[in-house]
Amino acid sequence: MNEEDRINYIVQNQKSPRTFNDYMNYFAFFAPISFIVIFIFLGNTVINNLSNTPTSVIVLLFFMITMGVSMFVLLIFRLKENRQYLSFKLNGTFDEKKKLILEAANDVLKINNISVNENLKVIEINTKWSAFSWGEIVSIVCSKDDILINSRPSSSQFLTLYKDKRNVKRVTKRISELQQLTQV
Repeated sequence: MNEEDRINYIVQNQKSPRTFNDYMNYFAFFAPISFIVIFIFLGNTVINNLSNTPTSVIVLLFFMITMGVSMFVLLIFRLKENRQYLSFKLNGTFDEKKKLILEAANDVLKINNISVNENLKVIEINTKWSAFSWGEIVSIVCSKDDILINSRPSSSQFLTLYKDKRNVKRVTKRISELQQLTQV
């Protein structure tokens, strides 16, 4: 899939197509699944010797299986969420939108690099490392009456402690503020 097809897919579906890195992130499922399987087998042994097993061990097994299932559900949710784009109403030409977006991004993000593709009307902003993230890629696709914005990890980090959502909120909030300032 070339870049133009990828952008068309994003505009039509408001999510990015799966990439090789997305599939590599699914290897993270092995941790909670193995967690669940190990403790189910351990639990089977405990159940067979239930009369000799302390209650604390049974509670611990139940807790560990619950943790494994919770981790599995969280991973599925976050990996799906990393592909979603938020639609944000923004009128104007691409140059007007670009100016507003870049000003907002400079105000609220710690920017490492910015790339602009004028032909495809795409802006990609790479953020710097932080305590809770190895850097993010904030992708903004401009269409006729709105922009589609997404933030996802720049590496194979599959959990960012919601830094990606915070980036999107900060940029869209700042764009709204700048829009109000220009209308006054």
